[in-house]
Amino acid sequence: MKKIMLLILISSLLVLGFVSCEGDIFTSLSTYMGYAGENVLISQGVVVPSTENVEALQSTIATITDETTVEDVADDIRDSIAELLESDSETESAGEMLAATVETADIPTAVSTKMTELETDFGITIDIENEADLAAAILLTDLISKADAAITDEEKEAVAQEAKVVLEFVKKTSVIGSLDVTGAVGDLLSGMLDKSRAVRGTRKEPAASEEYDLAMIMDTAGAVFEMYFENADANSDGTLTQEEFDALKSDWGKMVVGYQNGAVAIQVSTTVEMKLSDILYYLSSIIITKNDALLPSGVGDPTMVELLNLIHGYITDGLTDIPTGEEEGAEDWAFLDSAYLEDMMNILYDEIIEPKLGEDTSVFEDTIIAISSSIPDNDYATQAIQDFIDGLKPAEPTV
Repeated sequence: MKKIMLLILISSLLVLGFVSCEGDIFTSLSTYMGYAGENVLISQGVVVPSTENVEALQSTIATITDETTVEDVADDIRDSIAELLESDSETESAGEMLAATVETADIPTAVSTKMTELETDFGITIDIENEADLAAAILLTDLISKADAAITDEEKEAVAQEAKVVLEFVKKTSVIGSLDVTGAVGDLLSGMLDKSRAVRGTRKEPAASEEYDLAMIMDTAGAVFEMYFENADANSDGTLTQEEFDALKSDWGKMVVGYQNGAVAIQVSTTVEMKLSDILYYLSSIIITKNDALLPSGVGDPTMVELLNLIHGYITDGLTDIPTGEEEGAEDWAFLDSAYLEDMMNILYDEIIEPKLGEDTSVFEDTIIAISSSIPDNDYATQAIQDFIDGLKPAEPTV
């Protein structure tokens, strides 16, 4: 699992770096990324949105018991969700309207069984607490079954369309929907372009020591770090707790299941396309659901939550270097001691590149490539990611 972290970082940088290198890229960024925002007229009560499809979904959910089969209700649930997703106003209403608590006794047995299997076999915990959770869990259970059985192009097309519906539903009705992906990545790309222009303005390439300067990395990618931190910091007190971080895992776990069971079908679909934001959502889902398992052992004992708090403090305090020696806060960064920094490349090689790729990594790779290749006009980035993946694999033994 630890070998995935390098691939996550490289995939992110490759895709973001190849969106554009010059020009006014931000005009089309929202379309490319997938728009996320709030309808001011609705939020202020000026316009009352239609809710007929949400109400139809609620009516279907009201009939569900532990004896209900997935086949009995999946189509009706999916149809209602597909219809409500066509309306921005109804989508905004869905999260609040579907917040009613669901009793454990009213969860279909087949769904409970599948959620348990996901936790036991893949370490993905999906809690079913309200109507939105139940609707998503039913569709995911149905998706897994169909994805495993899909053979013909027609069957794969159906899987692609159904995966898209459940993924969009989870994005729009959970805490995931509050992520300002477009804004954060716009800031990141702006920072990258500014750095590039600054270098060209001096007519010289940066020195090797400057290329990996921590301050430059934080300055460029800080908006993305902050986007995820604020999404997790539920009480907005500026400190992320393990409980707050763990609370995100259920919704992001749904995203893992949706992407990994639908991406390959989407790759061959003629009607379903992905957006750049889908890569970021999938990478996020892996980081949040796997978190501590992704940290190389060479960094010592900090948890993912501790690292996120350190990065948040670094950015908000305006630091330009990691404190060392007797400087305030140096003990918090002790795991990044000089010995580790000097041996960083060996650690990355020994723990990430050299080992044979495990099953989890293979699924991750296949999903990333499937998503990237399903983004229009994204062949260059997809090939770059594929080349990097191929470079990680050990050479075939000679006979």
